[in-house]
Amino acid sequence: MKLSELIECPFCGHDEFMMYGKPVGQVKYRQKFNGTVSHRNTDIYKDIKIEYTKTYCANCGRYLGNHKTDECSQRVKQALGIRKII
Repeated sequence: MKLSELIECPFCGHDEFMMYGKPVGQVKYRQKFNGTVSHRNTDIYKDIKIEYTKTYCANCGRYLGNHKTDECSQRVKQALGIRKII
């Protein structure tokens, strides 16, 4: 089963999850030579992308799987009764 196929947390039944991610990219910060901040810093984070990986239930906090690979954790598979086929 894929993580994207879950409709609720298999542990508590909650319908929301949260993802942890890390920012990737560069920040372009502008400052004037007199020490004041440039008004052109409104788009300072436009080149930053967020790579989401770990997914957790927003209610019970249990780890659900890897968002990037769309894979459920082993405990989720066990909770859903999915066996590993050899």
